[in-house]
Amino acid sequence: MKRHAYVPSTLAPLEERIALSHIGLIGADTSHHHHHTKVTPPAQTLNLYGLVGGTDSTHGSKHQLKASGATLSPLTGSVSLSGDLVIPITGGTDHPADGTIRLADRKGTVTVDLSGTVTPLQFSSFTAYSGNLTYKIISGTKAYKGATGTGTVSFGPGPAVVAGKFLLDFGGYPPPP
Repeated sequence: MKRHAYVPSTLAPLEERIALSHIGLIGADTSHHHHHTKVTPPAQTLNLYGLVGGTDSTHGSKHQLKASGATLSPLTGSVSLSGDLVIPITGGTDHPADGTIRLADRKGTVTVDLSGTVTPLQFSSFTAYSGNLTYKIISGTKAYKGATGTGTVSFGPGPAVVAGKFLLDFGGYPPPP
């Protein structure tokens, strides 16, 4: 049996004569084309929701806040908090409050600016502060890299008013019935 070679009747472009495939590129080293490219995860908006309670070590107008074992959505598992809230010691009922806290879980960290106004609550042996703040996520690491978000957070001494304790209520937790 005699074999005949395929001869196109007209000179068609190569793409029309053979089936092109990306298979040939699988083993090709294309890394030299991308070694300067940084892959940035898409920005994610985090709406913080939950309660974080811990210790408030006050030194003058600086409140050093620390907490661990908190549950704060959308962060996962046990969340820890550390940071400062500055509340100037002045007369009057409305005091500005500004600070930065760091929230951390096993997936990464979120750095959050806090600002707002608080009112002093005078007890027999100490002064606590209570008020409404806003939070703004300014940065994140690992899984939270590029994170953004803003919302409300209430600051106060917590349900059991004890010197040296604080409670942050993100997003009006718990939800209304």
